[in-house]
Amino acid sequence: MPHSINLPSPNVLSKESSTTPAYKTMLPKEELVKIFVEAMGEENWELVKKGERRVVNTCGSGMTVRFLFCSSAIGNFKQPC
Repeated sequence: MPHSINLPSPNVLSKESSTTPAYKTMLPKEELVKIFVEAMGEENWELVKKGERRVVNTCGSGMTVRFLFCSSAIGNFKQPC
């Protein structure tokens, strides 16, 4: 896809817990924002926050994209899809 940015869904999840069974959670908002800024650059991030630039989340199966969709909502995207 032209102008696309690769942000694997595991990047927005915590490390695996030490409990049994192990689990992962979404990263805190502050960490998600850092990841988005690193992925898209400060200028594009500001445009996305203002709703002046859209973000489209995709994946091959439609399953793992939910992590990116949820993290974009937590990160205060004006248009998370």
